[in-house]
Amino acid sequence: MNIVICDDEQHICEQLAKILHKMDSKLNIKLFSSDSKFLDYVENTVCGEIDVVFMDINLNPNTSDKNGIECAKRLYEKYPKIQIVFITGYCETYVSSLFYKYENLKFCGILPKPFNESDVKGIFEKSRKTIEKKWIQFKDLKESAVYLDIENLIYIESQLRYLIIHTENKVYKGYAKLLDFKDKLPGYFFLCNKSCIVNIKKIDAVHDNSIILNNIEISLSKFGGTTPSQKRQEINDLKVIYHNW
Repeated sequence: MNIVICDDEQHICEQLAKILHKMDSKLNIKLFSSDSKFLDYVENTVCGEIDVVFMDINLNPNTSDKNGIECAKRLYEKYPKIQIVFITGYCETYVSSLFYKYENLKFCGILPKPFNESDVKGIFEKSRKTIEKKWIQFKDLKESAVYLDIENLIYIESQLRYLIIHTENKVYKGYAKLLDFKDKLPGYFFLCNKSCIVNIKKIDAVHDNSIILNNIEISLSKFGGTTPSQKRQEINDLKVIYHNW
């Protein structure tokens, strides 16, 4: 899981990172002490590479042009699925502003300073559970946990011992079994042959013995007791069922 902490006090960033790493040592955490460095990072980051952002509301005006809420608003406009947690020592001051002035900004919660480990754990677990409903966890070749946006998955293929996941932005590779991975996916993912699962929402065309998606042709083989013809019918049925999902 990829986490970003932005607070104008470096020791606050480090303290929060230490608490989070205590809960999960495999977290990938980046620290920023100004809005400009944070926003530069966001602008150059691929969707799916940030899962949770802990953002200080009251950033120092001497080092930052925007307050934390404005930064989060800009982040949310680009990546609406990212979990945003505000951190502040002045909860009462900002709560009404967050709920009324910025009512369209969706956030996971507010974490008060100074930090209490149980508060951090509670808000972190809440954000993790929210992510797991929309995202799927996958371990890459380094055994690092990566959370992938399910809607952005195009197709998944098995090659020898590897599972290769093709998304709209990036290709991920790791060790996993194709059928085990399919069991974690929604019903609009279809096993079209023994080594490939496709997202039917991404299919551009269905031919007699193959499908086209993302300019790639993938075969429909006689596998799992069904013929290519039966597979075509299943795909068409699923496309109708999940048309508005």
